[in-house]
Amino acid sequence: MDDDDDDTKNLYDVTLEPCTQNVQKTDGIKIACAVVLLTDLDWEASKKLVLTDGAGPATIAEGVSSAEANLFVDLLSKLGAKVTVTTVKEPTSFDVILYRAGDKKIQVIKEVRALTNLGLKDSKDLVYGAPQTVLYGASNLDADNAKEALEALGACVELINECSVVTVEETDDSSVVTVEEILAEIDELIGLNAVTAKVEETVHFKKLADYLEMQSGVSVPPALNLVFTGNPGTGKTTVARLVAKLYKALGMLDKGHLVEVSRADLVGHWIGETEQKTTKVFESALGGVLFIDEAYSLSSVDSSRDHGHQVINLLVQFMENHRDRLAVVVAGYSKEMEGFILSNPGLQSRFPTFIDFKNFSASELVEIFKSEAAATFGIGVNDEVAEALHNWFAEDPKENEKGNGRLARNLVNEMVGKMAARLAQNGYFTEEKDDQSTQKTVAEGFTIEDIPNARLGGNPVKVGFYL
Repeated sequence: MDDDDDDTKNLYDVTLEPCTQNVQKTDGIKIACAVVLLTDLDWEASKKLVLTDGAGPATIAEGVSSAEANLFVDLLSKLGAKVTVTTVKEPTSFDVILYRAGDKKIQVIKEVRALTNLGLKDSKDLVYGAPQTVLYGASNLDADNAKEALEALGACVELINECSVVTVEETDDSSVVTVEEILAEIDELIGLNAVTAKVEETVHFKKLADYLEMQSGVSVPPALNLVFTGNPGTGKTTVARLVAKLYKALGMLDKGHLVEVSRADLVGHWIGETEQKTTKVFESALGGVLFIDEAYSLSSVDSSRDHGHQVINLLVQFMENHRDRLAVVVAGYSKEMEGFILSNPGLQSRFPTFIDFKNFSASELVEIFKSEAAATFGIGVNDEVAEALHNWFAEDPKENEKGNGRLARNLVNEMVGKMAARLAQNGYFTEEKDDQSTQKTVAEGFTIEDIPNARLGGNPVKVGFYL
């Protein structure tokens, strides 16, 4: 490529041919060193790529800018390597991102199943876990029709033409959500009393800060950034979404949307890619909350050349430059998150508040189960089944830690399947038993028979009274 070809519209792939026939071995070693510097390949992989003919020409950079492609060409060509640059075609397909499912969640789940090859459980997880990507551009499905079908059911959907996995939850400006409503929603969360108390401190702090500013003109900057620690499924993402809404309701942020990312959304493979991806994500979060899940993965690689450390440096700088326009919530396992905060001096002063999400007890998991069963399927849980479920959850608490609340929600789906099989085996859904009879039986709720007697990959779990 020539400098005259430099532009910002197109992306390029860079291909390198083996050097065994074209250059001396010493120059080949220099080329291999350059490949290590420019890509995420290690020394052995780079040496094999450059100094052997077996694999033939290899793409060492995909979808880079013209400036980055020129950098590859200039450096490697000077060392005698043969480099080819090809233009990447502009994408013709789109991702479909579902932000909110609206009131017709069951119909949306059915539509998602029709649009994709997902099963019932995965479709439900996707819809109830929105915002999430429903269709990817690589699926070659008609994204416009998919968007239209979901919007017809009242869902909030958007087309994205960049195959991005970054999810954004926009607040609904058509309805004003008050601080009291948000706190009431947080208060309804099962097993998160300590978390609720910590969040309420933010409200009290804001009231005090407003009072001091009104009385003496002293402006007290709010502590917007938070560290969420705890095992998966303990409600960290749910609370992060509510915190974003709370910050907006309090007037601390102007948009109150949530941008949820992980390491894969921030770290690039080629020189310059990490900064480009990270900056784009950070800018999209301005006015709202940036939620980095498993943030410790950015510092877990013990190498100064790991791109995760570059993300952390960019994060510290961005937080400093936009301290009044951005809140950052980082989440992960307790011990690992302590290491993450200590990995950079700039993080320690910017994350003063830690909120620990405890594992749910067996009783709390039963309550989560009952809430999910009623809200999603309208199926009740009687005292006998509730007691048996308590025994089921209490049998292996260590296993429960792996899923926590998610385990309870998945168990609902599994038991609905067992309930359906039980009803079918007993002759329901046939002409012999009318709809009214079936409705009555379903209204009676689950039975102990519907509870699985074994965990996946585990030992049988005893239910009820036994010797």
